[in-house]
Amino acid sequence: MKIFSRYPSRKSLGIAVCYLVLFFVLMIVFSFISINFLALAGIKNNNLNLNISILVMVISYVTVIWLDEFMAIKQDKYIIDYEKRLSELNEDEVFDYETCKTYKKEKSTFSVDVFNKQFKFDVRLSVLLLIFGIVMSIIFNYVFKLLDPYLPISEAEKIFSELFETNIVFVLVSALIIAPIFEELFFRKVIFIGLMKNGMERKYAVLTSALFFGIFHLNIRQFILATILGIVLANIVYYTGKIYYSMIFHFAFNGFSTFISMFLSFNKLTILFFIVILAVLLFSIYINKLIKNNKLMEFLGGNIYDI
Repeated sequence: MKIFSRYPSRKSLGIAVCYLVLFFVLMIVFSFISINFLALAGIKNNNLNLNISILVMVISYVTVIWLDEFMAIKQDKYIIDYEKRLSELNEDEVFDYETCKTYKKEKSTFSVDVFNKQFKFDVRLSVLLLIFGIVMSIIFNYVFKLLDPYLPISEAEKIFSELFETNIVFVLVSALIIAPIFEELFFRKVIFIGLMKNGMERKYAVLTSALFFGIFHLNIRQFILATILGIVLANIVYYTGKIYYSMIFHFAFNGFSTFISMFLSFNKLTILFFIVILAVLLFSIYINKLIKNNKLMEFLGGNIYDI
């Protein structure tokens, strides 16, 4: 009796790829419809086009996230029905029942419950993630400023840079609202958690979701940055057990990156970079002391899994 796939990692990877492709297809379809509608109506307004592009992106995200929820509900019902049927098996079929139970046990290695209602919002951890996001933003922006001459700039990046001067509202909405909320729901909840729940090992699920996150940005510069960021965000979700902590980090990272792009020259960023490096070294020494004295959990508020 073949109850589940013998290769859950391959199956879950295929589903994740389908979701990513579906998102891009929805973006293209909705964009095509909106562009043609505006053309037929004779409307030519750049600000309106940008607002519609934001709406198209949100609708695409919501559609894929809703589909994932719908499929998860169906899968849960399928497993419950199978459990009921398996409980009625005769003695000759006990082996299959044990096989099913063994698979389910292996499949449930993802110990983090992202919907655990007893897990309360931790202010201290949130502040630490905000600071961590700002620190990473400074380090990444400085390093990539140094690498600018060696990395090709895509057309999308040129357009986005021009938006800083022409439509700052679009940039802020995209960077501070859409990215932290919908990218986290899609890449960490749908992709990362989906991969783990379907049997993929944590390290491979983290790397796969991070690579998908990098590919999603569609240029070399952003691919490198987003992949590293994706690894950090997936681990935040795994160790804290909540999506909103990765949203907080993502918000801080994008927010301060936007601030740097708008207000800081390279010289000021260099000074800030070395101050941050010094602060990180001092903080690392402090954390090392906490670990030696077994006080790290107390410092973090006691709400971190598997440390």
